[in-house]
Amino acid sequence: MIQSLLLPTHKVAVIIFLLHYVIKTFLLLINKPEALKKYTAGTKVLEMIISVLFLFTGVWLMVEKGSPSTLQIIKFTLVALSIPIAIIGFKKSNKAMAVTALLFIIGAYGLAEMNKANKKKAALKATVEATRDVVTDPAAAGYNAVKHGEYVYNNISGVPCKSCHGADGKAMIGGAKDLSITTLDKEGIKSAIKNGQNGGKMPPYGSLQPAEYDALAEFVLSLKK
Repeated sequence: MIQSLLLPTHKVAVIIFLLHYVIKTFLLLINKPEALKKYTAGTKVLEMIISVLFLFTGVWLMVEKGSPSTLQIIKFTLVALSIPIAIIGFKKSNKAMAVTALLFIIGAYGLAEMNKANKKKAALKATVEATRDVVTDPAAAGYNAVKHGEYVYNNISGVPCKSCHGADGKAMIGGAKDLSITTLDKEGIKSAIKNGQNGGKMPPYGSLQPAEYDALAEFVLSLKK
């Protein structure tokens, strides 16, 4: 449950944190000290909560992924530096420091979005390459239900099965079942895919084609071997 909330919580905290400092910096730059003072006082508690959430969820995500990448370290460093610089900058009405802090935050956000775009591009490329070797028509020559099912497993619209179950079916992310020890038969697996399972943690995938349900069930069963 906590794992499934971690990423969206981090994203919301990042957006609010960024908007908050945009407003404060704007008020400082247009020389509205009273408005800035009033806004700062009114959002003091919010700023503390969002700052803690931002850093806490960011660190947790880094730890979950194992050894942090160079990009993650740079992002975290920019955010960690931006907070004390911003505090001093706004306290002393130092516009240069306030702008620097905001640029650090925007830089960290930009790096995250750029990394996300690169991952999507790489995933799309991998999907295109994988599709070249996958026959998806059961009536076509060379059709292999397990290979077709593996392709659907990795690329199903929405949240791909691999995201929670892992490539080998054993990841159990967010409470997902270990598919390598499932006791369901083929029809049971197809029913679970269509209607969802595990108290709603696994969403229903009700828009697949019959051949896709069959192939996906065959691939899941192959994980037990």
